[in-house]
Amino acid sequence: MAARDILEMAGNAAVGFSALVVALLAFLGLNTWRKKSRSEAAQKVIGLAKKAVTELQATRTIVTYSGEAFQRPRNPNESDEERRVRDEQYARMKRMQRPQQTIWQLFEEGWKTEALLGVNLESYLAPISEQYSKIIQAIEILFMTDSSGRPVKRKEEKDTYEEWMAVYGKGAENDTVTLALNEAVDKLQKRLKRYV
Repeated sequence: MAARDILEMAGNAAVGFSALVVALLAFLGLNTWRKKSRSEAAQKVIGLAKKAVTELQATRTIVTYSGEAFQRPRNPNESDEERRVRDEQYARMKRMQRPQQTIWQLFEEGWKTEALLGVNLESYLAPISEQYSKIIQAIEILFMTDSSGRPVKRKEEKDTYEEWMAVYGKGAENDTVTLALNEAVDKLQKRLKRYV
């Protein structure tokens, strides 16, 4: 073998080895990127779930402020009692807009994360949405008016009133809504723990 042949074989071996090293580095880089993407997606879903829960809990404050119903369209024939009830309902429903947007973001990111991770998150996200719906229903029932615009006296239906106030009114740390929301976030965190 001539020196020229040996150099040509060495050059071919070096090119082959270089290609192998580049392929290995690309594989490792892709794997690292995939792990990072999965981790970021899982963290984002968990963060949005916690944000939704925090916002839902904030809406359950019993006190409303006069400025919260400022933009509500008024009926000139409203009685003081009707105005008060409609203002309360308007203010409370307006508070629900922020968690609603966060829940939409949560589900959107959840669907993306499902596709990326290949896991089903629906059963982990649904309880948060269900508690949101329960709070909306409680507001509608507690601050309802009849066809003539008079407030429906829910306090007279003691059991119903207390049941819906327990949903709407933020009580002790162990009220059913708080427990359900905290349990949903805990289960979601456990499900996504291996990706974080």
